[in-house]
Amino acid sequence: MFSFCYPCLVGNSFKRTEKIIPLIEGFIAQYDKLNELETNFTLHQSFPICMWPKDFLSKMNERGQLMSLCQLHRKSGLILDTELNVLLCNALHQTPIGKARIDFNDEIELDAFFKSKKIVNIYKTLLSSPIENCSTCEDFVNCAGGCLLQTIH
Repeated sequence: MFSFCYPCLVGNSFKRTEKIIPLIEGFIAQYDKLNELETNFTLHQSFPICMWPKDFLSKMNERGQLMSLCQLHRKSGLILDTELNVLLCNALHQTPIGKARIDFNDEIELDAFFKSKKIVNIYKTLLSSPIENCSTCEDFVNCAGGCLLQTIH
């Protein structure tokens, strides 16, 4: 799997990639060579879909080489750090939202934890459309505006 670097929290600020377009252009320039290799690969792309040539992503999707939307957008994963803190994203390692064995001890308590007002509000805030035009875009369901940390200013 290929993935682009994504921002991470360093102290109280985000360190992020400033040169998104050159990364996309560089990947596109190397794509045919990658595709000729006798190996399967997937690109987990985290930028807004509108930054890519539409036909390029369509081609990758048809070939089963494209993955978008992280577990945070899909609400489909649980990330625990080495101290059993619950993280929403690996890049948010300094901002845990809870802790196993304190906030929950089993699947019933875990379900209640994620349905709690506090956690629902965190997701609501984080998953709001990062760019005004995103929520009306036809690709929003597949993109969600890209990685929320890539689009936070």
